[in-house]
Amino acid sequence: MAGQPDRPRHLGQPSAIPASPSEAELDRVANPHPDADYVARFTAPEFTTLCPITAQPDFAHLVIDYVPAQWLVESKVAQALSQ
Repeated sequence: MAGQPDRPRHLGQPSAIPASPSEAELDRVANPHPDADYVARFTAPEFTTLCPITAQPDFAHLVIDYVPAQWLVESKVAQALSQ
């Protein structure tokens, strides 16, 4: 996220789903409380993917916790653009 603009690029507008993980971008916003330690949490209670070996669906409850410093990761969910 180095060199990222001060304003989020995806917040408040439709965003295309990236073609690959290497093309994905995360927006960040300033931490309003950088002097306090607290946990930021992302959850995906219905995470589904295909097993690369069996091609069968795998299901999970995904939880990501982190303690932000200067920045918070923006949590907007990407939406596919209409073609």
